Amino acid sequence: MTIALSKPLLVPVFKEKEATVGELSPFSVDKNLVKEYLEWIGNKRILLAEFPSLNVPKINKIDHALEKGKFKPDGKRPPMDSLRLLASEVDSQLEGYDGLDRVDDRIIHFKKISVRPKSEEDFNKVQEKIEKVKEAKDRDELKSEYWEQYDKGEISREELTSRLEKLSEENPHEEQLGENFKITKKLANHYYLPLILSEDEKQSYLTHIIDVDSEVEFLKALESCLDGENELFESFDWWFFSKIDETVDDVYIPYRKGSERNEKFRPDFVFWFKKSSKLHILFVDPKSYEFSEYLNKINGYQDFFEKVGQTGETKSFEKDGLEVTVHLALYTEDKEKVPRGEHKQYWHDSIESILATLR
Repeated sequence: MTIALSKPLLVPVFKEKEATVGELSPFSVDKNLVKEYLEWIGNKRILLAEFPSLNVPKINKIDHALEKGKFKPDGKRPPMDSLRLLASEVDSQLEGYDGLDRVDDRIIHFKKISVRPKSEEDFNKVQEKIEKVKEAKDRDELKSEYWEQYDKGEISREELTSRLEKLSEENPHEEQLGENFKITKKLANHYYLPLILSEDEKQSYLTHIIDVDSEVEFLKALESCLDGENELFESFDWWFFSKIDETVDDVYIPYRKGSERNEKFRPDFVFWFKKSSKLHILFVDPKSYEFSEYLNKINGYQDFFEKVGQTGETKSFEKDGLEVTVHLALYTEDKEKVPRGEHKQYWHDSIESILATLR
């Protein structure tokens, strides 16, 4: 069951475009070696015959790269291999920012949750518990409804007492499924309900649920924060969040890997915070600080959503009368172990610290 469909839950979208030399990272070959090799071959016809994957436009791109591009050799390669690698790098496709779009058809993994039961009985048990939590009503609203019926004389004191005693049992906002699975509606601001979590990262019983340790721990921290004094959350008109499934959801930030922006950074969660005419889109990725490539991913975020040369200063985008900013937070319980450097400010070890960055 999705929620808040009337809210402007927006995500950035991108489209492919042809790379220019200036947009590419330094090329990973020896520039002089390639130039000497091309001079040795001399004739472009011989080059085309020797390298069937090349054509005249691509050769012109290589010439332009050798004249205008930056180079940072990555290991020693034979001349032919260096030329092939340079050809692939200059011929890459980049992705450019293409505006903001509603999330509706971009987060769909909840439609693909499936059960791999050992028996029909197991399957029915899972379905029954999911439906039970899914259909559970708001308890505070039910309490008010019961008391109103009692005050009007529509039910007796005994009936009121009985209904209140059965409230949790008949309207469970959480169900345990065996030792490892939890079906919950407690995180009521999630994009779809109920939410299914597993403490077993290696489980294969349910697909497209939250079962990665770092993600489960982050949700526990979020739930704990919400159970306490949550003035930071209450300072917004409304807020929602959603898990992002990297296998099926179409929400990502492009980033460069080597000389090409050919990878997609898919953070584990996306949040939306609305206050007045401002909408904050916040990507949160719970990972160990040792997780590889986070530097490239942060660079990709900065390229699109921060002002040039102003780390932490987000760009503003206009959409449907809203001023929209996009933020990134990496969540870890080992923040003190994160190496010092220009990107350390993106790491957080508490929900409060993350929310404090929204401004």
